[in-house]
Amino acid sequence: MRKWALGIMAACLAAGMAGTDFRLAARAAFGAPGPAADALQPKGPVGKGYFRGLVAADLDGDGKRELISSDLASGQVLIWRPRPDPGWTEPIALGTGAEVRSIAVADLDGDSLPEIIVALRGQEKDGIEIWKNMGGLRFQRTAGPGQGEVFSDVAVADFNYDGRPDIIASKEEAGAQGGLRVWLNLGTDKWQEAAAPPAEGPFHSLAVVDLNQDGILDVAAAGTGPSGGLRAWLGRDKHLNWGRPNQLSQGDFWGVTVADLNGDGLPDLLAAGRNTGIQVWQGLGKGTFNQMASPTPEGSFFRVVPVDRDSDGRADLVASTMDGKGLRYWRQDQALGWVAHRLLAESGIFHHLLVADLDGDGRLDLGAATHGEGVAVWPGFGKPLPGQVPGEKTAKHDLPLPPGARMPDLRTGRPAPPRQPKQPARIEGAFPEKRVPGEYLIGSGDVLTVSVWRGVISQKEQVQVSERGVVSIGLIDDVQAAGLTVKEVTDLLKEKLRKFIKNPRVDVVVSRFGSKIVRVMGAVARPQTYNVSATVTLLDAILLAGGHLPTTPERPGGDLTHVSLRRGGRTRTVNILRYISGTTGETDNPELLDGDLVFVPESSSELVEQKRVYVFGEIRSPGVHPLTFNMRVLDAIARAGGFNEFAQQDEVRIIRGDAERPEVIHADIKAMLRRGDRRGDHLLKPNDVVFAPRTIIGDLNEFARHMSPILDFLFYPSRFRESYSINSNLLKFDLGGPSRTTAERGGEGTFTPGTRTVTLIGQ
Repeated sequence: MRKWALGIMAACLAAGMAGTDFRLAARAAFGAPGPAADALQPKGPVGKGYFRGLVAADLDGDGKRELISSDLASGQVLIWRPRPDPGWTEPIALGTGAEVRSIAVADLDGDSLPEIIVALRGQEKDGIEIWKNMGGLRFQRTAGPGQGEVFSDVAVADFNYDGRPDIIASKEEAGAQGGLRVWLNLGTDKWQEAAAPPAEGPFHSLAVVDLNQDGILDVAAAGTGPSGGLRAWLGRDKHLNWGRPNQLSQGDFWGVTVADLNGDGLPDLLAAGRNTGIQVWQGLGKGTFNQMASPTPEGSFFRVVPVDRDSDGRADLVASTMDGKGLRYWRQDQALGWVAHRLLAESGIFHHLLVADLDGDGRLDLGAATHGEGVAVWPGFGKPLPGQVPGEKTAKHDLPLPPGARMPDLRTGRPAPPRQPKQPARIEGAFPEKRVPGEYLIGSGDVLTVSVWRGVISQKEQVQVSERGVVSIGLIDDVQAAGLTVKEVTDLLKEKLRKFIKNPRVDVVVSRFGSKIVRVMGAVARPQTYNVSATVTLLDAILLAGGHLPTTPERPGGDLTHVSLRRGGRTRTVNILRYISGTTGETDNPELLDGDLVFVPESSSELVEQKRVYVFGEIRSPGVHPLTFNMRVLDAIARAGGFNEFAQQDEVRIIRGDAERPEVIHADIKAMLRRGDRRGDHLLKPNDVVFAPRTIIGDLNEFARHMSPILDFLFYPSRFRESYSINSNLLKFDLGGPSRTTAERGGEGTFTPGTRTVTLIGQ
C-alpha cells in the first residue's frame, strides 16, 4: 500500500470523515475514478434550464428563507419556498422581460420586508429594476437607477450611514463614468448618484466590507483586462471619499468573496477567474492582506465560497468551473492544507453559488445556478463557521459577514453573477466534440490539395484558404475551411457535392502550411520565424529553434525559468522548468497560437559568474540556483521553497556527471530532519541535480535512464532535440507514483505559509 495513500486515509479518519465523504476520499487517494453515482446528488427546485444569480432571504417575514434565481430563457425572477416533505413549492414568477444579470435583496424602505433588486440587460430594459415587497410574497415593479446602462453585479450597503441601504453596481464595459457606480437611497423610490470608487475597466463581481477596521465601508471587485484584476478601494470617510485603487493581483477575475476563513475576526478574500485558479488572501488587520497557498493555481472558475463541510471549525472551499468541469471541493486539513475530494458533480457549467440554511435545520445548504441543469441544492452540506449566523435576513451573501464587520452599517450581499461569455457560433461542418486532441485546424494561408473522384478517375485542384477562411472548388464556392480539421473539410465538401455528384468521394490534404507563424527569439540556437504545421506548445517551439543556449563561462545561456510569451499585445512569463520537472500542469507549457512571440532571456550575470545547481521533483519552486560556498543538499532544497506534500524525503537523489553515465548519490533528508543524522546532507558540486521523487526508487539503473533526458535538456539541448518528437507533449519526467490528476486529489498546498503581502492604501 502506498505511503502517501495511507497518510491521506489516516488524515481523513482523524478528521472524523465517514460515509460518502470517506469513500470518495479513498477513491481519490488510490487513484480510482469514482463513479458519478458516488457524487452527492442535488435536490433543487428545478432540474433543467439556464439560470443566473442565486440568493436567499426571508421575503415574507415567516422566519423561513426563500430561494431566488432568474431564468435566462423566460427573463423571469423565480421564487421558491422549501416544503417540509422535503421539496419545493411551485415558483412565484416576476416577469422582467429582459435578461437578469445580478440579484440582490435588501429592505430599502424600512418596512422589514426586503425588496428584490435586479440588474437587467435587454432591448430598452438596461439598468437597475426594483421589485417592491408588498407583503404576502406579492411584489410591485418600480424603476431603479442607472437606466440605459448594463451592469454585471449589484449589491447594497449603507454608504452614507443614514440607515437606508444604498446601491452599488459594477459595469460590464468601461465607459466615461467608470466601472463602478453608487446611488444613495433618498427614500420614496428616489435615488441620487454619488461618488463611486475610481475604476476604469469592466468588473464582474464586487463586495462591500470594512477591510481595514476603521469603521468605514470599503469595496473589493473582480474585473478583467488591464484595468481589472482583483482590486480594492478604501473609504476615507462617511461622505463617499475614496482612496486610489489597490491592485492585489493581475489577471482576468470573475468572482470575489469576503469571509472569515480562520476565525480571527478579520475579513479574508477569495478570488476566482479565468486561468487564475483560486486565490486566497488572509486579512491580517488594518488593510494588510497576505496571499496564501492556493488550493489550485490553475483552471478557470466563476465563483468560490467557503463552508465548514466536515465540522472541524475550519473553512473548506467549493468553486464553480467555467470550462464544463462541474464543481470542485477542497477540505482544509490541519496537516495537509487544501485537500481536493471528488464529492460533487464533475461535469456541467455552474455559475453562482450559495451557502445558506434554507430549511431551518441549523446546517448550511449548498446551492448552484447552472447553465442547462436548472438550480441545484445539496441539503445539509456543512455547518456554519465560527461567527457565522445562518439565515441572515437581508443578506444576499452566501455567508454572513465576518466577525468585526459592523452589521448595522453593512447590509450587503454575496458577490454576484458574472457575465456569461458569449458562445461563438459553431462553424458549419465543425464537430469539436469528435476531434482528436491536438488535431490540426486549417487556417488562412494554408494550401489544400482537393481530389474529387469519379469512379477510378480523380480530378485534383490546389486551392489556398482565403483571408476570409473559405475555399472554392469546381461547382461550389465559398466553403468554410478555416477552423476545421482536414476530416471536417472533407466531409463538408462531400455534403456540398451531393447536389451534383452521386456518392462523391473526396480527399483533402494540406500541401503547404502557411497559417500559423510563431517567432522564437532570444537565447536559443536558431532564433527566427517558423511556419508550424500542427499543434505546437511552448516547449516544442524552443526545441524547434534548436533549444536554449547552454551557459558557459564566456557567455550566459537561456533562462528557462523566465520565458516570455507575447500574445495580442500582452506578455506573460512562463517557467518551463517547472513543467519539465513534472510539478506543474499545462499552464507552464501552453499551446501556441498564430502570431505568438516566444522570447528566451539570457541567464542573469549572477548565474553566469557563479556555479549552479538544479533542484527538481516534488519541490515547491523547482529551478536553477547559484551554488554558494559549502552548499549542501538541504540548503538547495530550502532555497527552492522546500518539499511539497508528495515528496519522499528519504529518497532524495543527487545526479552528478555526464548524462550518459551519471553518478547517483542517495540523500536521506528525512533521517536528518527526524534524527539529526547529517550523513545524507552531502556537499554539492557545480551542475549537480538534486531530485526529490514522489515514490520509492528501486532500480538505480532504471532511475538513471529516466533522468538522462533531464540532463540532456539542461546541458545538451541540441542533443536532446534529436530524440524529442515535436508535438508529442510527453516531456513530463515522472518516476512513477500517482498521476498529476491523482496528486491533485490528494492535496494541493497549505493554508499556513504566505507568498505575498499587500497593504491597502487609502490615499
